[in-house]
Amino acid sequence: MEFSYKYISKALDGLIDCEVNKITNTSQNVYLLLIFGTFISLICSGIILYFAYSVEKRYDEFWLSIRKNTLDIYEKLRETAIDRLINTHGVLDIPQTSNQTGHRKGAVIKKIKSKMLLKYSKKIIIIVLISISFYFLFLVYLYNNCLNDMKNRPLLLSCFVYTRALISRIGFFARDASHQRTAIYYPNMYGFKNPTLRLYETIENLELKIREIRKSKFSSIMSASLKEQIFKKSDSDSFLIKYGSLSGINIVIIEAYWTESSNNANQQDRNVFVDHYTLMQEIVGSQYKLADQDSKDAIYYELKLLIYVASTYSAALVLLFCIYYLPFLRKELEIVGKLRTLMAVVCSKLDQGIESAKFE
Repeated sequence: MEFSYKYISKALDGLIDCEVNKITNTSQNVYLLLIFGTFISLICSGIILYFAYSVEKRYDEFWLSIRKNTLDIYEKLRETAIDRLINTHGVLDIPQTSNQTGHRKGAVIKKIKSKMLLKYSKKIIIIVLISISFYFLFLVYLYNNCLNDMKNRPLLLSCFVYTRALISRIGFFARDASHQRTAIYYPNMYGFKNPTLRLYETIENLELKIREIRKSKFSSIMSASLKEQIFKKSDSDSFLIKYGSLSGINIVIIEAYWTESSNNANQQDRNVFVDHYTLMQEIVGSQYKLADQDSKDAIYYELKLLIYVASTYSAALVLLFCIYYLPFLRKELEIVGKLRTLMAVVCSKLDQGIESAKFE
């Protein structure tokens, strides 16, 4: 029994470590993907800002070109009109106004700042803020909670497995230690040295498992029903579990101490003790099944929540693009098209005016 328990415990601990390491490795891959996605998003934002800067530069150059061409054509038209007045109508005294002298050929034209980069940056900041909010909600709250629950699940189940096994060992060593005081006990008949010491070691290990079950990190993967069975007072007729199964385990521990140390313990007392720790084994076994199902349901719910949040985020981005960004881009394209039309009309009309002035 002793050797098999050690080997089984070692195998169970190795299985738990393997499960936790597998979850940890998976989480590292998820973090790498999120970092990669964030890096790609930053690169895309940088590219968009670069093109926005290029558009702003071309936009300013476009307006500057319109103003420059307009003033140049104005000068040509003015010179043509003056030449006609002098040569055709004989007008020699042509007054110079302040506006006319201010628009003389070679005058410095003030550049226009359209601030398109700022306008595009505001649009990008909205996406960045939404993405940061999503990543914060996804990583810090939802994913980390799900990850911790997946890591805690094998630890919680192992606590129930160990608790059930340790209760059985307590019953065995307590009775073995009690039999030492009987006339029919033969030393080393079971192959164990000092069953009392083994009993105390087992009780200490069981108390460690009880304290571990009480930890708050397991609360999220335990249902309210399971918590009531373990910690709270119930309407059960059995005094063992009237105040929860942990209270019943403590009663079994007290009875084990009494069975081991009492000189007045008879076979009937031992049978009652056997009934009690056997009942607690069954209760802990049923709670193990409930904890197994509860933890599965809790993790499954959190995974579904992650899928819903990711789907909502993707749908929100598509909706935001269709409602907010697409009309904005269409409007910008319309403005550019109208500016090109304006440029062509202004140049053609002024050229026509100059030609007509020359021939009249």
